[in-house]
Amino acid sequence: MLEIQRKKDSFMQGTQESVEELRTAPVLIETQQTAPAAPEQRFLPTQTKPLSATNPPDPVFKGVSKGGKLLKQEKKDIYATHSDRQRLGVKGVIADNAAMDLRNESLSPELKGILTDIARYGAMDVTANSGKAVLEESALLAKIRGDLKNYMGILTDTDSKEYRLVKMYTDYFALSADGYLQVPDKESKGVKKVGYPESVEVDSEYEGLEMRSAKNESLFPHEPSVNDIRQGDLGDCYLLAALASLGNVNPQLIKDCMRDNGDDSVTVRFYNKVDRPAADDGAAQASVTETHYVRVPKTVPKGDVYAKGSLWVQMMEKAYAASGLHNNIGDTLGFKPRYEDIEKGLAHEFLFALTGKEETIIHYRDRKESYGSYMRSLLNDTKGRYAAKYEKLLKEKGRPGLGFDLKLSLIMERDLLGGKSDLRQLSPEELQLPEDEQKKRRKLLREERMLRDIQAQSQKVDQFSYDDKENSKLKWEILGAFLGAIKTRVDAVGKSQNDASEVYYYSDALRQEEMRAAIDKADFSELPDDFFTAEEKIRIKERLLKKFAKAPGAPAIYKAFSGKYSNDAIDIYDKIKEATEHGRPVTAGSMAYRPNTIAGAGDLREHVSEGILQGHDYTVLGVETRGDHRLIRLRNPWGAGAVSYSRKGKTQETKRTLSNEDNEGIFLMELNDFVAAFRRIAAN
Repeated sequence: MLEIQRKKDSFMQGTQESVEELRTAPVLIETQQTAPAAPEQRFLPTQTKPLSATNPPDPVFKGVSKGGKLLKQEKKDIYATHSDRQRLGVKGVIADNAAMDLRNESLSPELKGILTDIARYGAMDVTANSGKAVLEESALLAKIRGDLKNYMGILTDTDSKEYRLVKMYTDYFALSADGYLQVPDKESKGVKKVGYPESVEVDSEYEGLEMRSAKNESLFPHEPSVNDIRQGDLGDCYLLAALASLGNVNPQLIKDCMRDNGDDSVTVRFYNKVDRPAADDGAAQASVTETHYVRVPKTVPKGDVYAKGSLWVQMMEKAYAASGLHNNIGDTLGFKPRYEDIEKGLAHEFLFALTGKEETIIHYRDRKESYGSYMRSLLNDTKGRYAAKYEKLLKEKGRPGLGFDLKLSLIMERDLLGGKSDLRQLSPEELQLPEDEQKKRRKLLREERMLRDIQAQSQKVDQFSYDDKENSKLKWEILGAFLGAIKTRVDAVGKSQNDASEVYYYSDALRQEEMRAAIDKADFSELPDDFFTAEEKIRIKERLLKKFAKAPGAPAIYKAFSGKYSNDAIDIYDKIKEATEHGRPVTAGSMAYRPNTIAGAGDLREHVSEGILQGHDYTVLGVETRGDHRLIRLRNPWGAGAVSYSRKGKTQETKRTLSNEDNEGIFLMELNDFVAAFRRIAAN
């Protein structure tokens, strides 16, 4: 029996090691059917095939040249998350040890019966989507634990082999099924205990909501699985996506923050960052992290109204509502927790509450970046941008302001037509200075160049005749009208598909090729030769294309499945790959456009744009490559509602839609599509 503890300790120690080693850990289960090992050329969700691999690629479009579904997944790929490999691995250890102990013929029939149940329990492959098998697994585990307790009570020889065997299994299940959290006896500095001595029940606005007792159910009837998580009627996708992301890389951390107290209550640990006021000695205000232990009754809503199917998920949801930490509403006078209090949030903020680890924002852009940023890159507000920058510099240098609009138009004209003033480079001696000092020197050189530019433009204006001034203004008006025509074409790309009369948010269909096309379609020969030379016309086009490629707020992206990726998109891909390989949970929140409305999980009404739910959080499981295509593997916290790609016949166009296939909400998304559709990607 020592073998079970040795294997268990060895397996759990592996959770603290590299995620890659765990993904390849052997799964020893003789008494159940398990997913077969992936063939050599297949890759698990959180694995990435080296881009430099020389083996033949797996073309995305193979077999669909005349139309059909793309990025098809096999069941073994969908259910091969790291958490499920660990779940099945631990179950396999239990089944193996029970089978080994059953070979001992000297054991009593009673103990052999218990070991038979343990072997049967170890063979069960159960997640939240397993229907009534969820309750059967929990009931079987409760029976095993009860039988072990009763049998130990009748054993008188504490040195006997049977006693040691029973105690080993008893202790193992007590730890494994109840969680690992250790709750301090007393409050101390930086520690708060909520629900002590009386546990905190959570209310709801849901009409007729009734709670049922989960007294006889194990908090963890098996190791936490990503596929234990399924959203119900509550709008807390961020919380469930965050839990799944943590389970994807290190499910043991979930068990570390929860505990079944054995008195019909559960305690969950959360962290909260608070700002301490400045000290009397003038020290700056500091942020400190408090630890909150929240105790709630072991009851859950009847009918799985909210989180569905898994007790540990339901208790996590309930404890977070009881904590009052979400939006700090627990500090309000007369606070009475309700489930609805935790609707609408950010996944990375909940991950901090759960783990105390700060987030790293991999990618972020504002919802209205499209209209605000892309149009600015067409010089829609160049005048104001340059004026503010130059005026600030002149004010700092004690110089007079720019004066009238003509000088501003000349500055804008220089931005499109002229070259930059010569800028002295750092000398060899300066290049030996510390990096911070070099940055300061470069900043001074840039300011020097700007001042020279302004002085040159001012002198040019002072020497203008009346006709020169009028022609300069007219030249800029002509150029402005020409840019306005290009802007109109880009606006047409960004019009809402539901209301073509209104420019709302650019849909995620706006790609770098389409922005370039809006410029390429422009006939620059329409610019009058009296005002613009042939070289100037070429230069205007080149600079517009360059500005589009550097549009602020959103990375440059290409069409899905083009095999082309901008440096921005590749950077996002590489950061996700690095985070998941180093065991960091990654989540992604989608953009919000003017959407269609569909029925969501439970009674939720969700909004969808080409298969992606709007303003919705997803779990990022990892990255993958197929041929020249880079892919992101995601999971919808619904446990359903995946994205499906298909290709139209002769048109060769790809279409993205919402799929209701039975795949636990796990799907692959092409990188360009992913970058366009998601506004916030974070790793904790």
